[in-house]
Amino acid sequence: MPKIVNLVVTAALGRHVNLRGLANRFPQKVRYDPEGALIWVDRKVKIRLFRTGKMVMFGAQRSLATAKHHLMRTMVELGFRRPRNITVVNMVATWTLAPRDATERHQVNGAFVQVTPAGKVFCTGVKNRPELSVYLRQFNRNQCHCVALCTDVTCTQLIERVFVNNV
Repeated sequence: MPKIVNLVVTAALGRHVNLRGLANRFPQKVRYDPEGALIWVDRKVKIRLFRTGKMVMFGAQRSLATAKHHLMRTMVELGFRRPRNITVVNMVATWTLAPRDATERHQVNGAFVQVTPAGKVFCTGVKNRPELSVYLRQFNRNQCHCVALCTDVTCTQLIERVFVNNV
């Protein structure tokens, strides 16, 4: 079953930010960098905040709703208004299929999939689960080996397991 291992989300505060001042006020949470302050949300989730007020969050692993919650909570804790234009720009998902003889790489409609010889699948370039579903269907239609040669489950069964059961 696919598991989201990273969401990359962008947003904007709509105003310029004094990064050095922010790092001085919150030294445990914010590390100053002239190119963009790095903010720790938790152990894995980080936000890169630029002086223009634009930001990129990476490391969230559950859903867009959870990522939005992390982003909004952190910005409010730092004294900002809620960010605007929160958008997922990339999602990385992984799952396991039957073992392969060699590493396979496929690209369809901007999404990239790599299957290792152990059967570990990494998919990046999609922005949400419905897009992943469309990608998997396209992947099967093009008769790529990643899903089409899976011996224990067909592409349709995989899509049903992933998206009907909301895994």
